[in-house]
Amino acid sequence: MVVEKDGCLPFLDVLVTKKPNGKLGHGVYRKATHTDRYLHASSHHHPTQKAALISTLVHRAYSISDQLSLPAEKQHLVTALASNGYHSDMVLKRTAKMERKLKNKTPSPKTEKPKAAGYATIPYVAGTSEKIARLLKKFDVTTRFNCVKKTGELLPTPKDQNFLRDDSDVIRSRVSQSDAVSEELNSRCSLNAKEERNFAIAPSIIPKEKIVTGVEAAIRGLPKNFADEIREDVSRILRKTRPPKPNTTAAERKALQELKNNEDLLIIPADKGNATVIMKRSDYNDKITTLLSSATYKELKSDPTAKLERSTRSIIKTSSIPAEVQRKLLPSASKPPRLYGLPKVHKEGIPLRPIVSNIGAPTYLLAQYLAEALQPFTGNSSSFVKNSTHFIERLQETTVKNGDLLVSFDIVSLFTNVPINDSIKIVEKLIDNGLPKDFPRLVEHCLRNSFFLWNDRYYEQSDGAAMGSPLSPVIANLFMEEFEN
Repeated sequence: MVVEKDGCLPFLDVLVTKKPNGKLGHGVYRKATHTDRYLHASSHHHPTQKAALISTLVHRAYSISDQLSLPAEKQHLVTALASNGYHSDMVLKRTAKMERKLKNKTPSPKTEKPKAAGYATIPYVAGTSEKIARLLKKFDVTTRFNCVKKTGELLPTPKDQNFLRDDSDVIRSRVSQSDAVSEELNSRCSLNAKEERNFAIAPSIIPKEKIVTGVEAAIRGLPKNFADEIREDVSRILRKTRPPKPNTTAAERKALQELKNNEDLLIIPADKGNATVIMKRSDYNDKITTLLSSATYKELKSDPTAKLERSTRSIIKTSSIPAEVQRKLLPSASKPPRLYGLPKVHKEGIPLRPIVSNIGAPTYLLAQYLAEALQPFTGNSSSFVKNSTHFIERLQETTVKNGDLLVSFDIVSLFTNVPINDSIKIVEKLIDNGLPKDFPRLVEHCLRNSFFLWNDRYYEQSDGAAMGSPLSPVIANLFMEEFEN
């Protein structure tokens, strides 16, 4: 439970404040651990992606802040984005655009865009990819960009179980702690936004093959004379192109290499606050081991992946799901879910939030399908809040009296504490509202077969919904709405 302090109470990313007239004010809330670390301006992303970042932050400022808190929030954005390499004019330009949009409240008519002749996904190389995009646009082909390489790709990820093993191929050389965590490295990892995992490194070599492959996939459906003309022009552009200027220094590249080679350290994103955490691998492993020692988890003697894949295929084939949909949901070559943890830097002791990566697991596609089917049955309670904007709309209808106290309640480890038996009974009640009769059985199959791999050992979750399953959020919402009623 969180109690108001000085007439203020945080909820979601909104800071609620009491006003003398009994109304409730609202502004953007950031935890004390929030880093104001965003995609750095020097990151080798396409300019539209950086512009979208600014527009998103400006939109949030106007959506959440009332007239009293808006000026301070706008100034905060200018300062925060400047620390990430953005010029203040970029922020002010998008702020002015947002104000013009708000003044002209008449919504522009929505017109359906004609479908493009093709879509090309190519690596972004400044000065080269733009030319190719302009060329493709002449033939009504839309271009999408991805990054050649990000900082995070150079470092071990907690999803990769190899970093836990002493014989890991990921770690090739041992660097002493004193060498790897030098004073310079400490300062760079703590202060330099270029060390963020999402920072895109300018390529030193043009990825010509990937560019050509992306273009070829997009022009297959074009007339032969158009496709040949595009090939010739792309080839000409690539022959003349040169790699962009480096956006990292030699010292920064050395620091990344030292981090990569240090098997004693782990670099992972924080659970919240957009921060990057550097912690000892031994501490990380100890925290995961402590989590697994609870009664919620039980070690298995063997890998259940193949057996679960067979039972999942069987239950799908005998279900009421349409045959054409069944074919898309049937698992094949399944992989065991993997457990990893994200540090909760905003909590004492920095515990880990357990996440199970279910992508590729036997029940993953079925869980996705069921989550979509159950979603329309949520959001029917009087306390339902869809997002921050909806919450602020609810605040407009609320007044407080002298002596009223603002409080909020949070549930500890909600997903893993949701009882499976009760959740299945709640889903069974939805049959009267149109849910297919065999869907509770499918939901039970997904919920009761939660297992994962950790450090070459397999564990099952005895109760509760798995953190990382597509089905868990909707099941948790259904349970809480029933609990409140």
